[in-house]
Amino acid sequence: MEFLRAWDGCVERGAKTRLLREYGLDRNTVYAWVRARDNGELEQSQQRVASRSDVGQMRAELARLRAENETLRRKTAQAEAATEILGKAFELLEGSRRARNRIRRSRRR
Repeated sequence: MEFLRAWDGCVERGAKTRLLREYGLDRNTVYAWVRARDNGELEQSQQRVASRSDVGQMRAELARLRAENETLRRKTAQAEAATEILGKAFELLEGSRRARNRIRRSRRR
């Protein structure tokens, strides 16, 4: 719509040609947009595109959240494994400490 407002504002000779070159557009494309706007079809088309864009954005967000969820699941699994290993190491060291204490007590007797 912004382009069409600029297009409508072109009154000097060659202004529309400069605008086409600036935006890299073909005259036939712009004429089709003008016809669609004049027939009331352009806004409907933009609404459909916006609707599709919203769906696309929602799908992209869903994909991003699924990837984030998978990353968090992996990190949780790693943290749980690390906690389990630390627990076993603690038990092993605690058992070693108890054994040393028993040996020391038996030597004192």
